[in-house]
Amino acid sequence: MATYYVGTGGNNSNAGTSWAQRKLTLNGAEDIPVQAGDTVYVGAGTYREKLTCDVSGSSGSPMSYIGDYDGSHTDGAGGVVRITASDDDKVSSRNICIDMNGKNYRTFNGFTLDGAGSIYAIIWIASADVDHLTIRNCTFNGWGIAGIKGYQTANLTNMLVENCIATNCSSFYIDGEVQDNSGNVIQNCLFFVNSNYVINTKSGGFTVKNCSFYGAYRCVNVSSSLNAGQTVTVNNCIMHGVTNYALAATTLGNLVEDYN
Repeated sequence: MATYYVGTGGNNSNAGTSWAQRKLTLNGAEDIPVQAGDTVYVGAGTYREKLTCDVSGSSGSPMSYIGDYDGSHTDGAGGVVRITASDDDKVSSRNICIDMNGKNYRTFNGFTLDGAGSIYAIIWIASADVDHLTIRNCTFNGWGIAGIKGYQTANLTNMLVENCIATNCSSFYIDGEVQDNSGNVIQNCLFFVNSNYVINTKSGGFTVKNCSFYGAYRCVNVSSSLNAGQTVTVNNCIMHGVTNYALAATTLGNLVEDYN
């Protein structure tokens, strides 16, 4: 298990094993290559790139990227750690921020993720399922696109999203196919002006709790009939300024809610 560093003023020819020897880009660290159990500290700055995840972590040894916004592991000063997936910050030209396709046991903590234009999502799963994706303390600025999306047949399982803020996304979360016992949890998050279904799922065993929704078409939508015995649970959430339904499901009984 190794620790690597990324920051402005770095160089991808460096080893990345200390702040003085930091890599310049996220993909520079990914291409070392990182391995299960490794941690990458990313210093304050704007990273105008798409991070393509090449490897998976493993059970008990996730692969972690940490945006070091307090500077305690990097430059000592800190600041916003921003991924834009754009080489010039023009809204119409941005790409996917994190391409997760088929990579498991990955953690991202402390990033501001900016996406826009005609792309599918800020965090994108194109075709291969993803297991144990953890997102903590991140801000999603969608500008009309999805936050996290599994495309068509791609699903997420054992996903944890907590202490995050999402603004101006079309939807924050979308998954691919009907599945059982997903183990997915979204908790302690704030959703502002997300224009469509904020959480749009076909996954049984999905829990949404302790979240606040402000301005949405629907907050949580179960978009297909789940298999027998499967439910989506929504508890202890605040929903304000909803233009359609706060909670909706295709089939009666597929969504269980309380204390909202």
